[in-house]
Amino acid sequence: MNKKIGFLILLLCGSVLGSGCAKNAEKTQEIPLLEPAEAVIQTEEVIYRDLYEITVRDGEYAPYTEELSFEEGGTIENVFVKLGQTVEKGELLAEMDQNAYINAETNAANRYWEAIMERDNEIKRLEQLLKKAQTAEERKFYNLSIQQTQDAYVANEKLLKKEWDEARAKLGNNIIEAPFDGVITALRSKGDRVENGKAALAISDLSRGFVVADGYLSASDAAKYDRFFAIINGKRVPLSYDEKMQKETDTYTLFQTVGGENVAFGDFVSVCLIKNLHEHVLSIPKKLVTRENQKNYVYVLEGERSTRREIQIGYSNELFVEVTDGLKEGDRVYAK
Repeated sequence: MNKKIGFLILLLCGSVLGSGCAKNAEKTQEIPLLEPAEAVIQTEEVIYRDLYEITVRDGEYAPYTEELSFEEGGTIENVFVKLGQTVEKGELLAEMDQNAYINAETNAANRYWEAIMERDNEIKRLEQLLKKAQTAEERKFYNLSIQQTQDAYVANEKLLKKEWDEARAKLGNNIIEAPFDGVITALRSKGDRVENGKAALAISDLSRGFVVADGYLSASDAAKYDRFFAIINGKRVPLSYDEKMQKETDTYTLFQTVGGENVAFGDFVSVCLIKNLHEHVLSIPKKLVTRENQKNYVYVLEGERSTRREIQIGYSNELFVEVTDGLKEGDRVYAK
């Protein structure tokens, strides 16, 4: 029994060893090891581009619109149009209670005459003190005070007289007429109280389209920018700024579009304000430049090698720098 078991074990081992030898005898194909991949070298080409700083504001393409107000605050007595109504230039739109204008004229007149009375009373008081003066120094002081009082009145009188004249000129002008042909796009109601300078209605000219940008831009601020344009339906459209179209009380700025564009009233636009414009300058992305010891360096690809090179830079913004020396158009700069 033991002999049989031993024989089977030897037979089994022999078959296993034989099988292993047969495999070793077969011709095997070696699997090649993967070589480490070369580091990917990215480069940026040195090109000419426009460099600038940009401010973007939300805007809308809208018809030219004017908000109309009475010259004085008060209660609207009559409204002669409806919202959405088409009107012609010169047409009567609304009328305010005349009392507001009468009150304004009366108040201006009162201020004028009160100033005269105050002057006369003050001079009379000083003249009485002058009569009681006992020394030359006192008489000199009161004479000077009388002259100063008179001078102060003369300066103030011109302003008060102008205010009174303007108030009288407004009497009878308690109406609003259409300044151009258009459509009524906003309207207060009869009996509404409107404050001085607040709009009572608005009229739009549908034949004139403008870009309305968020935020008021004064003429002095506009002069700080080199160029204006808008992105309308994916296209870049130049804009122009006209000081005459702006009002200091507005919270927006009107721009005229230059050239034709496929746009409809109500379309959203992005308004771009450009300053520090440097046109067609040799430039590279700012991130490619390293600075050491107050010098600027880049790595330039020359064949398959990269060479460190010092460059001179000029104007720069957040993304790009102008290269004034050290590179030429078409050079490729190591960007890793």
